[in-house]
Amino acid sequence: MHSAFGEERFGGVPGAAEAFQQEDGFGKFLLHAGDGNLHPHILFDADDETQRQAAFEVSQEILRACLRLGGTISGEHGIGLEKISMMSEVYAPADLQTMGRLRRAFDPGGLLNPGKMLPEVRPA
Repeated sequence: MHSAFGEERFGGVPGAAEAFQQEDGFGKFLLHAGDGNLHPHILFDADDETQRQAAFEVSQEILRACLRLGGTISGEHGIGLEKISMMSEVYAPADLQTMGRLRRAFDPGGLLNPGKMLPEVRPA
């Protein structure tokens, strides 16, 4: 999971990361950044459902912090399954519908990475 924002805004990220470490009590993650891309590494026991859910929630909060800093939820690796639910926090429903129409124009059979780029948006 990673996000992107202007390098001049990076100064706000460590404080935001520290805040959710304290609020959520989830102190097991590392951050590295460069060229405006933030790469958090959240450490958790994948066999523990509680830790897995907590890690997912922390990742969503990291993305929201980047959005508050004027960034976006993706810069290098695309949206994928982990960030698809955040698309509606970045784009209006009409924008997502337009993206869906464009995608269907190039992939009418829905064969290319189904369910990994756009959330399900019903036409208005």
